[in-house]
Amino acid sequence: MLKINISHKIYFMGAVQFLLILLVGLVGYLQMAKIGTGLVGIAEEDIPLTNKISLISESQLRQTILFEKLMFKTALLRGVLLAQNSMN
Repeated sequence: MLKINISHKIYFMGAVQFLLILLVGLVGYLQMAKIGTGLVGIAEEDIPLTNKISLISESQLRQTILFEKLMFKTALLRGVLLAQNSMN
């Protein structure tokens, strides 16, 4: 069996730990790069779609409000006409 000095063993263990830390850092960096690419995709594709859907929803709400106003005014006019007919 090899007789290795304690200081050499400590240096070797420190070097191995340093290499493992570098490996973990590299893997982390690559994963973060993938996440960044995904975020760019979301920002370029999904956000404009969300804005368009918001505009469509806003338009639908305006149309609903106009329709309800029309129905209300129609009901009022109908009530007035019925009241006039019942008086005559």
